[in-house]
Amino acid sequence: MYTNENNKGTSHRARENSLLSGERDFPFHIHRIAKGKTYQLNNHSQNRILFIMRGTLFLDDPRTERNIFGSKHMYFLHRNEAPFLFIAEVNTTLIEYVSEFLPLINQQSLFRLVCRYAPQPKNLEEMRIKEPMYYMLISIIHLKKLKLQSRFLFDIKKEELLFFFRTLYDEAEIARFFSPFLQDQNKFKEEIFSKYAYGDNVKSLASKCCMTTKTLNRHFKKEFQTTPHRWLSRQKAKEIELYIIHHPHVSFRELSELFKFPSVKAFKLFCETHNIWMLIND
Repeated sequence: MYTNENNKGTSHRARENSLLSGERDFPFHIHRIAKGKTYQLNNHSQNRILFIMRGTLFLDDPRTERNIFGSKHMYFLHRNEAPFLFIAEVNTTLIEYVSEFLPLINQQSLFRLVCRYAPQPKNLEEMRIKEPMYYMLISIIHLKKLKLQSRFLFDIKKEELLFFFRTLYDEAEIARFFSPFLQDQNKFKEEIFSKYAYGDNVKSLASKCCMTTKTLNRHFKKEFQTTPHRWLSRQKAKEIELYIIHHPHVSFRELSELFKFPSVKAFKLFCETHNIWMLIND
């Protein structure tokens, strides 16, 4: 049906595994589909983004008004809409991103963006791949071709992709493209996203939600699969990461004061815990 380049040789993998064990989950999958051949997505477990690098796909699905997937465009496919059956109108190359984006996104900011712009619900969201992002995706194709496969490397590529989303697209575009993520949310998560503010602790967040800390903990473990303390800590890390992206020359001391840490030492420890210390130019 089509050529999948993701399971070819692993000449570089043995070397990396002597240093980093268990590197098996590669989020970017490259597919080359010959003209007239079909390409099917059956997996219901994850959302995905398709980046059409060249060529055109026709989606054989009467449920949607969008049937043509064009070159140099990306498409959000919600897991609830699977399966998808495509037919290549010409020879087509695409990158399928299947790792879950949501843990990397500031969910509270996304929720507020979507509420602010109130995009019309569509099951297949489209956005043009702008040039810097396109060349980054081309680099992934070359890395795969050279069999340079490392989960650590592709984790960096995920961060690069998010960086380009943040910097190349305006808020309305981001809200529209990622709004299908919120199909997965429930009332408890929506309440958390709408009431959370930077600086909240478990007690203040519970108070905003009219809950005891014990009730908040119970709901968090069920809906977020983590504790509110860990979730709040990760939200703080995302706020810091976003600030560093837009202010790349900021120092540890400036950041520790801005984000109200008791000392530079405490801030550095927080950065090491959340793997963001390497972003700081100090």
